[in-house]
Amino acid sequence: MSDPNAWGKITLKVAVAPDSGAEMPDSMSDLGIVEEDSFSLETEAGEKIQLWGTGHVLVDQKQLENVESLTCTLIVPTLEQITKFWKVTSSGEGDEKYTVHSTMTDKKYSITFVPELTGAIMLEIPKTDVSAQLDFEEKKGWVMTMTFTIVPVQISGQDPVKFYLSKKKSSVVVYTYTPVADTEGKNPASEGWYERSGAGTEQSPYVYTLTEDETPQVGTTYYIRSQA
Repeated sequence: MSDPNAWGKITLKVAVAPDSGAEMPDSMSDLGIVEEDSFSLETEAGEKIQLWGTGHVLVDQKQLENVESLTCTLIVPTLEQITKFWKVTSSGEGDEKYTVHSTMTDKKYSITFVPELTGAIMLEIPKTDVSAQLDFEEKKGWVMTMTFTIVPVQISGQDPVKFYLSKKKSSVVVYTYTPVADTEGKNPASEGWYERSGAGTEQSPYVYTLTEDETPQVGTTYYIRSQA
């Protein structure tokens, strides 16, 4: 029996990507209202490098990695959604006015593609480059054309991570993170402990990543993950 098809309503969730590692953020927010038929995942074939000898004899060749991009159009975006992927500062007037310094961002973002049907294939991307282009159309109003280009996550001693594929579960798995009380004489990495980054806000949610520390570091709080 084949898997349920990932058609129908699609939900895209986004969060600032962790500074290191390929873990998905625990807290992600909806990207916005995606215009019907605007969503697509496109693949640009990687370049093929060929080395030719005299007499046009192929000596060797190498196929470079493909480049994948996720594109969609947001309709009736809020002011917060419009400015989320740009460099802006708030005027302090109730967050109702922003000064736009650049329509680009240096931040990387994690994306989750959630299909409507349970059992359908979902896509999780730990790190992407983002392009957010604002346009105005008389019949639609403000629209945002979003492009998320997948950035492979490089992990020392391991193969790069581009994305994860899995089947959508019937219920969301929720994890809780509890601070470790006694770290003395322990190896945080081998214990499978986590470190926390972020400010715990919508703009900078908490992100928990597996620690690489082999000895407890002064001033670092480690966390144990458990399923709620």
